Amino acid sequence: MRIFVTGGSGFVGRHTIRALVQDGHEVVAMARSQESASKVASFGATPVSCSLGDVSASDLNHVEAIVHSAALAEDWGPYDEYHQANVVGTQQLLDVAKKSGTVRRFIHIGTEAVHFDDHSQQDLCGIDETTPLQPNSPFPYSATKAQAEMLVAAANEDKLFCTVSLRPRMIWGPEDSTLAPTVMRVLRDGGYWWIDNGQAENSPCHIDNLVHAIRLVLTHTATNEIGGEAFFIADKEEPTTQKEFIIAYIRATYNATLPSRSAPYWLARPVAWLLVYLWNLIGQPKRFMPPLTPMALYIMGRSLTLNTTKAEKVLGWKPVIDRDQKMKELEQAKSKTE
Repeated sequence: MRIFVTGGSGFVGRHTIRALVQDGHEVVAMARSQESASKVASFGATPVSCSLGDVSASDLNHVEAIVHSAALAEDWGPYDEYHQANVVGTQQLLDVAKKSGTVRRFIHIGTEAVHFDDHSQQDLCGIDETTPLQPNSPFPYSATKAQAEMLVAAANEDKLFCTVSLRPRMIWGPEDSTLAPTVMRVLRDGGYWWIDNGQAENSPCHIDNLVHAIRLVLTHTATNEIGGEAFFIADKEEPTTQKEFIIAYIRATYNATLPSRSAPYWLARPVAWLLVYLWNLIGQPKRFMPPLTPMALYIMGRSLTLNTTKAEKVLGWKPVIDRDQKMKELEQAKSKTE
């Protein structure tokens, strides 16, 4: 199968490319720069010079499936930038894919953040895919990813164009370019605090579990069962607290120790919104992130655990990793580089 991957130089994209090449697929990948082209080529894909919102029919020549993992995923920034990348970019890719005449499957790498609603202040424990999306979330990333997922579901056409969204939470594993580096950046800046002592519950997803789900969607024969659907993907182990998981993960990846200081959610929330207001008011450049954002606070301070029963029953998915073993492998890989 000839498969087009967006976000190929990122964390999810590189693992996806390697797995698909290993499975014998021909992979072509979006490359917005020469650096990106070199990276995706090193993973085994053929780079295609294009960007979100600017994919042409020729870029999808003979492509049979798309794995769309590219997105603007920062926790702070202008709404218009998120909308352009996550909504407009996804719609344009869907349009050109449907017009191609060859693309039959479209896998959208979504997120559990489509359910973030800062107004309710409720924990989301054991949620399944019937939980309402939040296209009007106050968090631009959450809102635009929810809108994008709605577009993906609406584009599904039985037997002609099968669309699926996969919703992982807090993806972790080797070559992580998001979660662990972000924690370390905040730690090095001296601004790391736990929220409510890090006791919020969490359902993280190892990259191998997500890639396994992608493989299953690509090969699932009953497209009428999966078309237009969304699936939560997470590690099968019992939910862990933020503190337990992040301490273990940062120790394994950076051999670093996190401080014990903590702030209550009720106090941190108005502070986070005030900081964002001030940052927007003074026009602070995007590269200078506020020390605390409402979305980062929500992720760290609200419990959110996922029910993966639907993926298990419909896709035949089940976790392919043991969390403790993968943590040990990360520690071993780290020790070899020291």
